[in-house]
Amino acid sequence: MANASYGVLRTLCKLKHFTNFNLRKRLTELLVLSRFDYCDFVFSPLPRYLMKRLQKIEFAAASFVYGRYVNNIGDILKLNWLPVKERRDFNLLKLTFKALYFIQWPTYLNDDDNEFL
Repeated sequence: MANASYGVLRTLCKLKHFTNFNLRKRLTELLVLSRFDYCDFVFSPLPRYLMKRLQKIEFAAASFVYGRYVNNIGDILKLNWLPVKERRDFNLLKLTFKALYFIQWPTYLNDDDNEFL
């Protein structure tokens, strides 16, 4: 995931002079940060060193959007992005809420029909 994200950012950097701030932000959200959301639960219990690596990818994405070096959480929060750990927790809570309260949620995932308990 890290190599693919850096590859996308490398390609996007070639286009940075032709895009404005909002387009760079939207492209980064769609092509890089969407991978974080997709892989959240597959890599759920991550060691600290891997979380730092993912955070570095997010810093690199923010650096592309701003057009300057970014290495603090404050700049990420100004983009309305959550840091990696909080982003993962938010997605887990969002999925839990959907499982409990959405009618369209698949019935085979409901706890009510679980015959093993």
